[in-house]
Amino acid sequence: MDKLGLYINNLMTTVVDKEEKFFLRKLSFEELNKLKSDMSSFLARYIDEFNEIPDELKEKNTRQLLIEFGEKHEDD
Repeated sequence: MDKLGLYINNLMTTVVDKEEKFFLRKLSFEELNKLKSDMSSFLARYIDEFNEIPDELKEKNTRQLLIEFGEKHEDD
């Protein structure tokens, strides 16, 4: 597991551990809130970039032949 994931996991474990001192649980909770805020700010900066389809992934406008199978019947 990466270092940040391990750090966040340890903070969450501390928060839910009822046998841990309240002071440490509160510090862990506050640190998780700070990380949440930091991540939200970071994600907000890049949301437009990742909500759009990049040009390299967009379908190119190719001329394709449309083939229809069966007969068309016009109702009078």
